[in-house]
Amino acid sequence: MPIFMAIVILVSVSIFFGPRNASAQDVTPQVLPDRIDDVPDAPGNPFPRFDNFSWRAFVALNWPALDGAPNRGQPDRTKKLGDAGPRVWETYKARYEVFAPGAPKPASWASYDGTNPCGGAVTNQTKTLSAFSHFADFNQAAFTLARLANPLIDQSRMYSRYEVRFNREQFDSIVDDNNKWYIKQNLPTAAKPGAFRDGSIELKAAWRVLKPNDGIDHSRYYIAKAMVFDPVATTRGGSIVCNERDIALVGLHIVIKTKLRPQWIWTLVRAYR
Repeated sequence: MPIFMAIVILVSVSIFFGPRNASAQDVTPQVLPDRIDDVPDAPGNPFPRFDNFSWRAFVALNWPALDGAPNRGQPDRTKKLGDAGPRVWETYKARYEVFAPGAPKPASWASYDGTNPCGGAVTNQTKTLSAFSHFADFNQAAFTLARLANPLIDQSRMYSRYEVRFNREQFDSIVDDNNKWYIKQNLPTAAKPGAFRDGSIELKAAWRVLKPNDGIDHSRYYIAKAMVFDPVATTRGGSIVCNERDIALVGLHIVIKTKLRPQWIWTLVRAYR
């Protein structure tokens, strides 16, 4: 499964107004399973440092992952970037593992326990494009939590589906006993703001659901299998129906909070060759 992707970087204004006591870093692009922790300030053009940070994060997060719940979020250092297998970010905690009906405390990081939105026959180790709130994975996020933005329809007239995942630092921030942000009434507010831990990472993936004989060149995409919510069959049958489908990654948003960039660094990836 090839990983060939064009990358567009969106960075925060902290490149101009950040701390001034860090030394410059090497900006030579490398293909390694380890990302760069931060972007220190230095004289000269700041964009190469941010570009390299985003590139290294993209590569590290898309490195083939170690298998098994105890290894969630860990790269398989015996493999190369283009080798087959789930990517590191795909082993992060999924949104539905953290925010579930009734607000139960999520299972520990090194566990796939918990209810899956496709039903009891599907485990959380299975990639799932569904949500406990039906159709939530169809819609894009907006600038307000009050409502979602519009869905995106691809060239084959299928809805794009979205997946959100959190790394351990962000997950630990959410489930911390002093926060418990998986409970709605505990969510931060303007009057009582909250802060995620440094190193927190959140990813939002956009997927294209593939159809047989759709004429799409699959070699242009990273392809995975997932259980995909079927709204038509669900409506007709009166119960949740998910089907295993091939899906193609078409976009990836990566946001990372660092010590020097507490307003997070944003990276946007258009995921096709």
